Amino acid sequence: MITKTSHDVPAGESSTLTCSVSGVSANDIDLIWLDSSTEEYRQPTKDNNYVVVEGKLDEGSQVSTLTLSGEITAKLDQIFTCRVTIGTQTQHVDTEIPLKVFNVRTEGDAVQSGSSATLTCSVINPTDALSVAWYNDGNEIAGTTKTTQADKTTATELTLESQVEDSTYTCKVSGNKDYTFSASVEINDLSLKPDSRVFTGTVLTLTCGYISTTISVGFFSWIFNEKTCETVSCRNPANTPKTSKLTLTIDSSTAGSWRCSFTKRSGNKEIRSNEVAVTEVSLTGTQTPGSVWGIVGTQASVTCVVPSGLTQSTLDGIRWTIDGNKISQEGAGFNKNNEVIQFKIAADVSTTTDMKSVISFTHSLTAVGTLQCLATYEPERKITIPSSHINVITLKADVESIIITPTDGAEVTFTTQANSRPTTLPEMTSGNAESQPAKEVKISDSDGMLFTEVVKFSSSASAVDSKDELSRKEYTYTYTINPDLSSEIMLTGKAFLIGETFVSSTVWATIGERAKITAHFTAPVTSSVSVVWQQKNKETDSWKDISSSGYSTVLSQMDDKGVMSAIVVIDKTKDSDVTDYRAQVEIASFKETTAVVKLESVKADIPEIPPVFEKDTVSFSVTINGPSKLLSVLLVHEDSGEEVPVDFSAVISSSPFELSHQMSAVYFSSQGLYYFKVTFGSGLKYETRKVELKVKRECKPLTTPPNTELKREDIIDSNNYKITVTCINNSFVIMDESLKEVICDTSTGTYNKTRLTPCLRTIEPTSD
Repeated sequence: MITKTSHDVPAGESSTLTCSVSGVSANDIDLIWLDSSTEEYRQPTKDNNYVVVEGKLDEGSQVSTLTLSGEITAKLDQIFTCRVTIGTQTQHVDTEIPLKVFNVRTEGDAVQSGSSATLTCSVINPTDALSVAWYNDGNEIAGTTKTTQADKTTATELTLESQVEDSTYTCKVSGNKDYTFSASVEINDLSLKPDSRVFTGTVLTLTCGYISTTISVGFFSWIFNEKTCETVSCRNPANTPKTSKLTLTIDSSTAGSWRCSFTKRSGNKEIRSNEVAVTEVSLTGTQTPGSVWGIVGTQASVTCVVPSGLTQSTLDGIRWTIDGNKISQEGAGFNKNNEVIQFKIAADVSTTTDMKSVISFTHSLTAVGTLQCLATYEPERKITIPSSHINVITLKADVESIIITPTDGAEVTFTTQANSRPTTLPEMTSGNAESQPAKEVKISDSDGMLFTEVVKFSSSASAVDSKDELSRKEYTYTYTINPDLSSEIMLTGKAFLIGETFVSSTVWATIGERAKITAHFTAPVTSSVSVVWQQKNKETDSWKDISSSGYSTVLSQMDDKGVMSAIVVIDKTKDSDVTDYRAQVEIASFKETTAVVKLESVKADIPEIPPVFEKDTVSFSVTINGPSKLLSVLLVHEDSGEEVPVDFSAVISSSPFELSHQMSAVYFSSQGLYYFKVTFGSGLKYETRKVELKVKRECKPLTTPPNTELKREDIIDSNNYKITVTCINNSFVIMDESLKEVICDTSTGTYNKTRLTPCLRTIEPTSD
């Protein structure tokens, strides 16, 4: 069996640890001691701080003690080990024995004569149950005990009433042994007053003197921040046998902790007064925030704090001004523009060191100016308080609506008044918003800036296939500063997209007739509109404005969709007019150019009609280049004015159109000039050139002379024909060469001769 023993001792006192072994059958017991670093100690030891004493082995029992010096016990939280080995065994048994050490702290008191004194004896970190008691001259005095668990401290306070003289008391701490500690009461009849809290630059006199009438022989000294003061003022105070007066000008070098002391000549004993604090208070106040910005309708406040609780100055009150004009208790004040601003002033809040005033207001366009807090003191002292600028965050645009075209946007200038650069977000529905770098200019008499940003809003437009698809379009654009913040402001405006145009790619005309080319475009209601038509020179391939000679321009009224039309009228279409055209539309400061319009002239190819005989069939044909749809085609007989519809149902619907019309039998009344009259789906009318139909007359049949044959032959380059006589064979000859042919004049149906020659047989000559 192993028994360990350890008792609480004060730090720095020697301590003895005991380790005993009993009930062992062997007569060989080895005991050694080990410290926390496993250093071994046995009898005899070489270190006087560790003394080991081993008892006599007696019937299986052995005792060993380890006595530690005060140098060792001064170190807390140590554990020693008693190692026991029996006989020749290689195994050993270790038993840990803690070193129990506690600390004791005593606190005396220094009091003025006639005042109570409190002495404290604190036992820190005890392990055993210890008792604490107070003694004076061997007599126990009752005290009050309190235990603080947090730091394992038992503190015993002794309160002495009406202490009149110096004395020393004993605190006895008892455990395994008794330990005594002393605490003294010192009678200090020296008083220093007052604690002072004053403005910088204030002249302050500290008075140190005895409270009682007893006057000792000695001298006064002054102590600043627990060090002897050696300044000129401290070396030359105004002293009397009972008092010492020190006059100071308060600044950072004189503000702090002050004491006075009196050194008694007998025994050279120094008595120190109570401590007084001299606090320097700056001649300044605070006003926060120094800059107050917000959007219209938001609440804001400014707080002013000024020194209070001063020793030699009394704060009379706090008042407010705006731009130097007093704000009434009801909260009304006039800014520099003589505009009324309504404030709300809360009740002042005081502490031991300062007074606080809070003024609040609602941001508005008139709540702008310099807000100043003023404090008055008695006697009068002027303190510096920074002012606050109050202002309103605003956002303005130079226009409320803009006009844009498919090829050109419009710029809007946005101006923000604020104390810091805002974040911005320009947007437009169905369009683009392009920002230029922002500019900033400081606002005079303010801590704010004017931030200017120019944004170009634009939108493109898809080409339309007809004028009916045109309409003036309206979009909304927005400009937001500080999005998603409490200072967010958004402006909206309207963007009117105008200048969309539509023209037909090709317009058909008839040479010599009036022609019209039309451009359709969208325009605003309020802006002026002008249109200039241009014509391309076919020789130089350059554009030129159309002159007023032979041309005119007609501008229509705007319809309810915002669409206008511009028509150029060509009075009499010439070949030189058959070219490209375009219109330049000027709307306010915008200029849009239409697509190119090609002016084409209707052309027709109608072949001549060869003369025919009465009752023959005749065919009229024509090839027409023109608009893509035919409405009607008539074949006109100029002499009679008769118009015969021409069937074109089988004709393809695109140009060129190939038409024909057949007359099954013609008579002399049918002859004359013919032409086609064409009407296109666009309303354009066209007449072809005229062709002449001639009806020929047959001559009456001739009687064939004897021995002959008649042959008919058309005469080249003539509508007439001729009848020629030939003999039936070679045995016959023409009787009269001048009568062998006759010509039929088809215009009259008569021959140029009335007789033809016959053929006679030839007779061979005889020999007679």
